Parts: sequence; structure tokens; C-alpha cells
Amino acid sequence: MRRCGLLLQRLNSVVRIAAIILEDADIEEAARVIVFSRFVAMSCNNIKRVFAVRGAFNKLSWEIERLIPGLEPHEPSEKFSERDVERCNDFLSECREHSGVALQVSVFYGTQFTNVLKPAVVTIRNPEETGRLKILHEETFVPILPIVRCESIEEAVKRANDSEFGLGASIFTKDKKKFEILAQMLECGGVYHNDAMTEFAIPGVPFGGWKNSGSGYTHGPEGLLEFVRLKTVITEAWKPPKFLDKLHLFPWTETKMKWLKRFLKSIIRLS
Repeated sequence: MRRCGLLLQRLNSVVRIAAIILEDADIEEAARVIVFSRFVAMSCNNIKRVFAVRGAFNKLSWEIERLIPGLEPHEPSEKFSERDVERCNDFLSECREHSGVALQVSVFYGTQFTNVLKPAVVTIRNPEETGRLKILHEETFVPILPIVRCESIEEAVKRANDSEFGLGASIFTKDKKKFEILAQMLECGGVYHNDAMTEFAIPGVPFGGWKNSGSGYTHGPEGLLEFVRLKTVITEAWKPPKFLDKLHLFPWTETKMKWLKRFLKSIIRLS
């Protein structure tokens, strides 16, 4: 059990979950999933960055900000340490420095931060003007959600991959084939279609990340292998007759290497 705890700690230590919203997505459904995944308690597989393509940006931003006040009071009220509060304020202070047409900050349930942090949404209309914001590239185990407007699907994928972390990602679109193509382009351990946070509830599915998002897997056969020490044992299946000793590769000789190269070249030609 201690090994399992350490494994989960490594998995949860540094993670990033991105969501990409295409213009053909069900925006209301996407907003519901994102609000739940971001603000109902802090978890390693919360959605922490949102990249909305063109027309989806305004609709999604409005819908998310409409839904947040409807959260039950207990839902965003997870207790945070003083360090969390400082980190949250640090993120928001940097965002407020760029506040204007390109970026807007919205804080809900009041503006005073206590040990119960209030949900905040940062809408970034022109990311080129705001520079490399920490909120988009560092881990945020605090209730802040950045929503970035992207001019194209390619830009959304590029920005989602622009991170040293890669636990998972969500793609919201009605086009299943497009989802499958984009899923292969994302650099992360799991990709979810019109959904989020469900993979950890499926014991048969391996859960883990790429890049610096922890190490190893939990759940599934891959998770079980984390508790296994592997050993390879090779036994001799057949001992060739004495007259075939010259065919042994060891010891290496110039003649053997010459014939081996000829053999490999002939195999290549036939293939």
C-alpha cells in the first residue's frame, strides 16, 4: 500500500489537463463539464486550461460565467493553505497586469481571498499580447480557470502541447473522426471525448501521464506491473550439432561478418 501511495503522489505532483473546444461542440454541455471539472474540489485530473476555437470562445466564456454562481456553496469551498492563497494571488496579480481588451479577470463569490478561495475565470482574447503567463504553464491547484481564444484548431493543439506536463486532455466536438485525429496529436497520457475526470473511475484503464506529469501508471495491467519486479531468463532450447559450430556468431571473425552482411542485404532486397 505504501508503494501505491508513493506512486499516486508522483502522478499527482505536477500535472496539467487541457480542454480544447471546437466550434461545432455542444457549448452548454462543454461548459457544464468544465465547471464541474475545474471548481468542484481540486484534483490532479481537473481541467486547468481551456482553448476555445474562434466562435466557441465567447459562447463558452459566457456560459461558464453563468454557471459558476449556481454552484452549491460547499462545492468550491475546499480549504486551502496560506501558500495556496499566495500562489492564487500571484497568478491573478500577473493576469491583472495585462487586464484590458486582450485579457479579463472575473472573480466570483466576492473579491476577498481567505482560506476558502473563490472561483476565478481569466478570459484571454489575444494570447499574443499577454506573453507567457504563468497560469498557462505552471500547475494550478487553485480554483482559477484560464480560457484562451485560438484562431484555429492547430493553434489550440499547439498551445495545449506547450507545457512540460501532460497528464490528460479533453476535446469537445460532435465530429468523432476529428476527435480521433486530434487525440493522436496531443502529448498526454489520456484524451477524453466530450468528457473529463472519468478515466480514474475505470479500474481497467491505465492512468498516468507523459513528460513531467509524474511517473508510472495506476489501474489496468500497466498499473499492476508497477508492483512487479521483472526478470528475464533465457534457456537453451536446442544445441546445434558439432559440424555447425562454424555458423555460431561468436567468436566474431572477418569472414563471418562478411557473410552476415551479405545475408542481411539479401533479406532487405527480398523485402
